[in-house]
Amino acid sequence: MRRALYVAMLAGGVAVAGCANVHDAGIVAPAPSSSASVTPGNCATPDSTDGNVVYVAMSSDMTPSTDSSGNSIFGFAPYPQLESEGTVPQSSAAVPVTTGQLVQFVNAEPSGSSITHSAVGFTTSAFPVLPYSFPSGSDTQIGTAITKTISPGTQTPWATGEVAPASASVTGTACASQVFSASTAGTFYFGDFKTYDSAASMRGEIVVSQ
Repeated sequence: MRRALYVAMLAGGVAVAGCANVHDAGIVAPAPSSSASVTPGNCATPDSTDGNVVYVAMSSDMTPSTDSSGNSIFGFAPYPQLESEGTVPQSSAAVPVTTGQLVQFVNAEPSGSSITHSAVGFTTSAFPVLPYSFPSGSDTQIGTAITKTISPGTQTPWATGEVAPASASVTGTACASQVFSASTAGTFYFGDFKTYDSAASMRGEIVVSQ
């Protein structure tokens, strides 16, 4: 139902312009990206007690929303309830971050799910129009900073790689990406490698303020 609503929002003319420890660093896409093949997700446990980390939930079970400019957001939201296992944000939302904080993405699909998710940063100041193909290698972990500048040796600013669901965790807790620093103010757009170029089109924003 939520996916159908989101597809209807996009069709209605809305503008569409890895895993590691926090200190070490269901949806089936109708049409996977035509970029490089997706690598399997790995998993380790995030440290939910670190108050300087802003966690971002990744889940296809959230309702879609729009940002202040009318851009569609789907599948990503702040995850302050990370310590409460199974408490997933109900609605997609932009992620507010203050410079100096850290950012980590968490696969918030329910226990037993086999769905992986990812976040790949764009160089643009808006969501790229569809159809869209990610640069080669965007399905792997890239960089450790939220930025629009391409990471050396790649064609992408940053990427989480495919983050495994909790079912892959030996501890039974959520799986997370590497940690990203947020040192530059601005709005940073990103999309899910597998679903961005599809009707599902999971996408989100990180809004960094001073």
